Amino acid sequence: SEQVSEVLQHRVLTQPYVLFVGVLQPRKNLVRILRAFLKAKRDSGFPHRLAVVGKLGWKSTEIEQEMEAAEATGAVQRLGYVPDEDLPPLFTGAEAFLFPTLYEGFGIPVLEAFACGVPVITSDVSALPEVAGDAAVLVDPTNEATLVDALQRVLSDPSLRTQLGEAGLQGIEQEAAVDREHQGRLGLGGGEGQVNQGREAVRLTGPGERTEPPAPDVQADGVVGPARHLFEEPAGLGHVLRPDGEPGAHPVRVV
Repeated sequence: SEQVSEVLQHRVLTQPYVLFVGVLQPRKNLVRILRAFLKAKRDSGFPHRLAVVGKLGWKSTEIEQEMEAAEATGAVQRLGYVPDEDLPPLFTGAEAFLFPTLYEGFGIPVLEAFACGVPVITSDVSALPEVAGDAAVLVDPTNEATLVDALQRVLSDPSLRTQLGEAGLQGIEQEAAVDREHQGRLGLGGGEGQVNQGREAVRLTGPGERTEPPAPDVQADGVVGPARHLFEEPAGLGHVLRPDGEPGAHPVRVV
């Protein structure tokens, strides 16, 4: 779409690319992700680059060193912090979303990728298998060889990418329909949702808000609200782009 082209041009990012989004800290597993991507690219010769979106977090010295070495090969491009409005086009333009992290309280970026029809490779630990269901390729995030294999499978098989993209869209649409039905029965009003770009936490306000204990390296003020609020349409939230460039039904605001 025109929006995708404009954002990619502004970011000096060319297709095809694989996308990662998240704060650069140990639990995001960036060191293994970078090593696995470079090995998969060397072994298979695919033309993709890895686009890394997110700011540096704590304990990031090793990640920074690994990132600089990967960037020097030309196979990895760091985009840093990206404003809200640029994220949906970046998701939509990606050939796959790579998110095999070590821990997630919920896994909002996976839902963002699903809403944009992007194939997802994610972890088989913490909350991610429940969020992803059968619509993603699940891997052991501690096993670099499985990451390599998953990348090679997804990037070499257009039919698999199509199947995963469609499954993600279908799953998020069904979830949204169920959530709206439940809200109607319970008489829940709309809340205001906000998703932290750093991905340490999700802060949502509205009926039924709750808190969960953070992971060891999650910022202590992390607050996670019910996922149903992601599918409401509070004022000020933009719509996620669908693969055809049309606005989708499920607003997700990333800050």
